[in-house]
Parts: sequence; structure tokens; C-alpha cells
Amino acid sequence: MRKFIKLTFLFGIPPVVFFSCWVFVVHQIDWDNFGILNFQINKLEKNKNKHFNVVYIGDSSGGYALSTKNDSTAINLCLTGSFGFNGLISYLDIIDQHITYDTIIVMNTLDLSTREVNEQVYWLPYMYSEQPYKKAIGYINTLPFIKSVIYSKLFDRKQSVRKTKSFDFPKFGGKTKEQVNDFKGTINEFQLKQLKSLNNKLLLSKSKFCFLFGPSLPFNNIYIQELCAAFKENNIQHTCNQPYLLNEKTKGNSSDHIRPSLEDSSTLYYRNIISHLNLSQGKLD
Repeated sequence: MRKFIKLTFLFGIPPVVFFSCWVFVVHQIDWDNFGILNFQINKLEKNKNKHFNVVYIGDSSGGYALSTKNDSTAINLCLTGSFGFNGLISYLDIIDQHITYDTIIVMNTLDLSTREVNEQVYWLPYMYSEQPYKKAIGYINTLPFIKSVIYSKLFDRKQSVRKTKSFDFPKFGGKTKEQVNDFKGTINEFQLKQLKSLNNKLLLSKSKFCFLFGPSLPFNNIYIQELCAAFKENNIQHTCNQPYLLNEKTKGNSSDHIRPSLEDSSTLYYRNIISHLNLSQGKLD
């Protein structure tokens, strides 16, 4: 019996203590991807059981471009490109735990389909699942990110999400030196597969939906033509819209971020596009 107790203390207690501490740390992170996920989950919790006409999800291009500060019928729940399309699939489950909505708009940067994404990000939103086993799996899948989290806090000095005091999305100032979006990558098959899965998940939902391209610096039109051809071939309901074109005066800290002070301009641009779409349940006519 004593031996069992001793072994429990040696091999059972330390992992439990470590994991509990890590869970606490994850919820305190206020920078980078975990910080933005926490930021949006807190927003969902504050709006628990509310109904919205429109929900915006996607990456930071949508986070910066879509303002809902003067529209109580819409909510911006965008994450970052690091979550890819697979992270949005599980994120939708968490959104559905908290709120209801009529229409969901998915906005992503032009080159998201070419990026390499860690497949484990699919599980990260499940940290907030109401199902215990999914919550446990979600936390377990945060462990591989320990190194990057510690490094970014100690050495990269990531900006604090909370200090932005933003209503929609954590937005930072600054201006990128880039003049154009020079897309060189090819379409990532995993990303395309996950986009198709996301599309199918939305088709099965009771909500209207569409996919939009977020803002961008000038780019080669051949690139967008190739993207749209791949979307069409895979029956993905993408609008293949013309992105809000950024320039020297409107570009922010990234090639797909509008300057925060000009978010009303991009919001109006995309609302105009959406208003002219014939959205019906489960498909884009």
C-alpha cells in the first residue's frame, strides 16, 4: 500500500499538477493565436443565448476589415490564419453552443489556401466545448504549442490582445513595407480538403452562408483565377469576389490588413457585396 502511495506521488501527482498549471496558463495568454481565441470566446460568453442576424468568422483579414461596433445585429468572431480552415470547423461547434444566427460570412485572406497549417489546431477551440471528452482532447492538443508560446512571450514580445481595447478584433497599428501581394505558393491540398469540409458543414446547417476574400494589396489576377477554378471544381460555394484593394494610404501592418482607423470603409465595401448576393439556406444562388 505504501509503495502504491509513493508511486502515485512520484508519477501521478506531478503530471496532474503540470497539466492543471498549463490549463491555467492557456487561459491567461493575451497575445498571438491563443490570446485572440480567448478574446473571441469571452465575447461569446458575454453574448450567451443571443441571436444575431450575421456572424463573421475567418482570419485576421476579416477581423480587421469588418466592424460591428455600430451594429448590434452582427458579431465579428474572426480568428487568425494560423487556424486555417480546419480550426474554423471545430470553432463553429463552439459558436453554436453560445449563440444563434441567420447568416454566417466566412472571410479569409487570398493566400490562406496555400499556407501550411498545423493539423492539431482543429482541436484548440474544443478547449471550450461543453462535452468533457472534447474539452480534454482540446487541452491535450495545446501541449505541442508550449515551446512556441513560451518563446513568443519571452523573445518575440507579442503585443497584448487585451491592451488593444478593441470591440471587434484585436487590431494593432503600424504599416507594412510591402507594396504588392506576391503569391508564389501552390494550393495546399490539405487546406483545400478542409475548406471543402467547412463548406459541407455549412451546407448541412440551417444558416445562410458565403465565403469572401478579405482585403489585399495589389496582386496577380491569374492567382485568384486559379483559386476560383479549384473552388468550383470542388463545389465550394465561394463568391470569388474582388478583394478590397489596399494601397499606401489604407494598408495596415500586414499585406491583408486595412489600417484600423479605416475599418468603416472596408466594412461598407463588404456589406455592399453581401447585400447584392442572393443567399439562400445551404447554398449561394
